[in-house]
This record gives sequence, C-alpha cells and structure tokens, in this order.
Amino acid sequence: EDMAINYGITGPNLRGAGKKWDLRKDEPYSIYDQFDFDIPVGHDIPRIGAVLGDCWNRYKVRMDEMKESVKIIRQILNQEIPEGPIMAQYKAIRPPAGEIFDRSEAPRGELGFYIISDGSVKPVRLKAKSPCFTALSALQELSKGLMVADIIAIIGSIDIVMGEIDR
Repeated sequence: EDMAINYGITGPNLRGAGKKWDLRKDEPYSIYDQFDFDIPVGHDIPRIGAVLGDCWNRYKVRMDEMKESVKIIRQILNQEIPEGPIMAQYKAIRPPAGEIFDRSEAPRGELGFYIISDGSVKPVRLKAKSPCFTALSALQELSKGLMVADIIAIIGSIDIVMGEIDR
C-alpha cells in the first residue's frame, strides 16, 4: 500500500494494494453521492497464495468493481427520468484567466486535467495525466525478485494502455 501511494498509483491498482480510496466516494462529484455502492479492496488470502497488491488482487478488484458498476446502473435505471430534451445544448464558454487541475475516477484510476486559460474560448495549455503513466512508473518496483516471464502478467494486471503513456 505504501509503495503504491508513494508512486501515485490510483484506482484499481491502489485498491488492489489494500487502500480504500475512490474519488466517487471520498471526494464525491457529479451524482455519485446519490448511489449506494461499495469500494472493493485487495486482501491477503493465504489459502490461494494471494498477497496484498499482487496480480490476483488487482484482477479481483476489477472484477468486483464491475459488479459495483452494475449496482450503480440498476439504481440509475430505477430513477424517474426527468422531462426535457435528451441532448443538452452547449454554448462555447469563456472561462476566466487562470489555471485549474481537476480529476475524476476513470476505469484505470484518476484521470486528471491541468488547464491554463487566458480568458479566451480555447485553453492556452491543456495537459492530461493518465493513470497508466503512473502505474507503468511502478513496474520496476512491482517486478523486483520475479522472473522476466512474470512481467507480462504484471503489465496485464496493472492494465496499461501504451497509447496513454506516450508523452
């Protein structure tokens, strides 16, 4: 858990290491505070050889999160659908000059955006922070003492999308 936090790991990879942290619950945004769902976390399971933070725990957290997603979807479907247009009309916004960093819980972890505005319609700078980049940075630490063949399973279990890490 400490190693994951030190590397800035978020999402299922952090929860697979035993840390119960999810922006949708811990810093609710949008309408997530209206829904009942659990945050799955990893556990040591000696009878099957599972160690907190290993490939199995990351996999298990992702499987359990799919069940929680179904719970959220069912709650949404049971709500009264408000009257009105089905597609919102958006006008171009002119944000004030300044900068902001904001993040949301994405399937692979926290997806962050840093935006600098000069007060015009288009941002001066827009920088995305992918959870895949942070997860890949921990690969060497996750691979210590393991065989080279194990790296494939580790990369698969931390759910890296290589296109997201290209800077």
